[in-house]
Amino acid sequence: MIARIVTSASVVLFASTAGAASPVLAQSDGSTAVRGLVLDANGAPLGDFPLVVSDPNGRSVQLRTSRDGRFQTIGLGAGVVAVSADAQGYAPLTVRCRIPSGQTAFVELLGTRALRPAQFAGHCRIEPSTSDLYIID
Repeated sequence: MIARIVTSASVVLFASTAGAASPVLAQSDGSTAVRGLVLDANGAPLGDFPLVVSDPNGRSVQLRTSRDGRFQTIGLGAGVVAVSADAQGYAPLTVRCRIPSGQTAFVELLGTRALRPAQFAGHCRIEPSTSDLYIID
């Protein structure tokens, strides 16, 4: 799965491993937000795709993408926020980014169906592990 993260400052990071309706919305207390899009390897939206978004205050929000692959969660605590994607037929991916108070990060996940770790794609990539941290300023 490939992940691209953009904050309102328009900084873009790519991460690689396997894996037009209103977005699905989830809420918790705080001032930051994450919204995004989940697509398959051909660029088609992955609707009803399970995601978990966790903030530094220990809150975890489980949600599913809308029919057009979009998702959004608002009211997260500022700091390191994790977006995890794990569905049958896709390699799991967790992307972490530091989001300043009041900012919104955009996460785009491009999935590759795989029975083994996904093949890398694209010309710019970071290979995330569970300990990787992406700082967005």
